[in-house]
Amino acid sequence: MSKSKLLSLFVCAFYFIAFVCLASRTHALREVMLGIGALLICLLLSLGCIWFSDEIAVVFDRGRLPELNPDWGFFVRVMGWVLLLLPAIIFVFRKII
Repeated sequence: MSKSKLLSLFVCAFYFIAFVCLASRTHALREVMLGIGALLICLLLSLGCIWFSDEIAVVFDRGRLPELNPDWGFFVRVMGWVLLLLPAIIFVFRKII
């Protein structure tokens, strides 16, 4: 397992544990369960983009000449990291401003 995959797994686990600990104190069980479902969808989308970037990039290729196309796998992986780190970035900006 690559470092990128392992690091993304740790970030997802941190988000999940932090959400469950913080949300269970302040909200009802139904709201917490809905939030966990939404969080899992977002985390799985970003993990999928990071872990399977080359397979997802095949969709963007569409049979064009490989030497004329940029590396779509790298682009998908970067977008996965942006999606994964977006909650932390928003949290930091909200604390600064």
